[in-house]
Parts: sequence; C-alpha cells; structure tokens
Amino acid sequence: MKTEGNKSEEKLRKKIDEAFNQLERFIEKIPLNKKGKNYIWQHSFTQFYDSYLSSETGEPTYGIQTEWQLKCFKKQFNENIKHLKIKRMEAYSLELDNLPPLAANDKVSRQLREIKRKRLLEEIGGAKPTEWDDWLQKYLSEEKLFIAERNDNTTPPKETPIFENHFDKVAPNEVYKHFKAGLLDKGYLTEQELNGYLKTAFESQTIPETLFKLKQTPTKQKIYNVFYEYYKDVSETKHGTRTQYADLLGNYFEGYKTSIIQTNWAKEYKAKR
Repeated sequence: MKTEGNKSEEKLRKKIDEAFNQLERFIEKIPLNKKGKNYIWQHSFTQFYDSYLSSETGEPTYGIQTEWQLKCFKKQFNENIKHLKIKRMEAYSLELDNLPPLAANDKVSRQLREIKRKRLLEEIGGAKPTEWDDWLQKYLSEEKLFIAERNDNTTPPKETPIFENHFDKVAPNEVYKHFKAGLLDKGYLTEQELNGYLKTAFESQTIPETLFKLKQTPTKQKIYNVFYEYYKDVSETKHGTRTQYADLLGNYFEGYKTSIIQTNWAKEYKAKR
C-alpha cells in the first residue's frame, strides 16, 4: 500500500519527467543546427538525471529531486537560452552590416520568405510558427528597413577615368569599367595600380621598366579572358592588330607573353565559332 509520502514522491517524479519531456520539445524548436541541439539536450539530461545538484536543504541529490531544484533549473535554462539568442543575433547583425546592401537585403528577404511559408503551410496542417519565428519576423522587418535606408544613402563610386585613350577609340569610362570588373573587383589590382596601368598602356603607351604584378594568383586563363573580351566585345571597331591588343597584357604584366596570349586567343576564337 502506497503511503502519502510515496504518492507525493511519485507525483513529483512524474512532474519532473514531464518537465523534461516539455524541455525536449522546446529544444527541438530552438533555431540551432543538430549538433547544437544535441549539446543542449545532453547537458540538460545530465542535470536532470545524471549529476549531483545542490538542494534547498544543503544536501546534494543525484539529479533533480525537488520542486526547488526544478525551478532553479528552469530559471537558469531560460537565462542561458536568452544569452544564446542574443549572441546569435549579434553575430547575425554583424554579418548583415558587413554585406553590401543588395546582398544583405537578399539574405533577409529569403528568411522572411521562409517564415511566410511556415504560416501558409500551417493553413493545411503544417507546423505552426514558433514564438521565435514571430520575434524573428519583427527583427528582420526592421533590418530590411534599415538596409533600404543604407542603400539609399550609399552613393555608388564614380567611375571617372584619369587617363586619355590614345590606343583605340573606346571611351575611357568604358575601358575603365571593363578592367575594373575584370581586375580591380576581383582583387588582382588595387585602384592605384589599375589607374597606373590604364594611364601607361592606353595614354602614354610606354612599356614600364617594372611590369605590373597581379595579386591573388589568378589562373592565367582568367586573365586571358579579361583581355580577350576587351578585344572581341568592348573594342568593336578595332584600331590595331590582334597582336597590339595582346600586347596590352603581354607588354605590361609580369609572367605573360604576347605570343602565348595570341595562341590562347586563337583557340578561344575557334571554340566560339
């Protein structure tokens, strides 16, 4: 026959077990990857059932055995989750701040779309969006507004060339635009180096004693393509021979020879015919 004490202990044990079951369901909804969720589950299980814990009486117990311990665990767990969420959103905010406005806006828009999908799927029996989803939607909406303001206040850099084109008839801004995309934006040259190259190759047309050197060690094929596209696509009305256009690379950059460039271009031409 069960005594009142036994019944009380059994009732408390059921309450503790149900609390852990609820905790498992909550952990599953936390916006973390599987590894992160497993870590929180294992840590929580250890505290619930597999470690010595202090109690209100001063006597340690093996796992949670009292209401007081259960309340302490819940309070500490909630604080830890708040701290985890804050850290995650701080890192996320920093990531957005370091992205160009268009890329940041795209990232936020995709996540807002995922939350909207959850709401739509809920209408046909899908999982209901969590409180975290509700808060995240508010946060992302505010970020989207800020990104839009940042984009409006961002003046695109002026592509004002500081050289005259005496090589062919292409407008200097078109020459700059092409080589900026192919060399500067890829990190192969700095702004100063690019301007120096354009002024030397297109304006003075003098071969420098020290050739320009590309950074980031790009494959030669990538660089061949940049100059081939200028020859074939940008300079539509040719004012020089193919050799002279190949010289724009071979005469000015370390590690490149005009004869090899021309051979490569001939292969490109045959491949595209």
